[in-house]
Amino acid sequence: MSKSVEVYRPGTEVVLDGDVNARVMAVTILSEDMVQYKCAWWNSDVRTSEWVRPEEIVSTDTKDKNIKIGFKHE
Repeated sequence: MSKSVEVYRPGTEVVLDGDVNARVMAVTILSEDMVQYKCAWWNSDVRTSEWVRPEEIVSTDTKDKNIKIGFKHE
């Protein structure tokens, strides 16, 4: 049995809640239907990073930045 999850590719520019422009730095898959993204952004001279849920991402720079990650269960 195979299953795939579609995620934003690391490096994708996103807009988070509150109009924060950020970049996806890492993706964590906690279960087959639960994904989190580590996003980073600049706040004045301070670089901030935080794990966010997909519903906290308002928009992305392009729609072609998604990748599929597959799982194979035997």
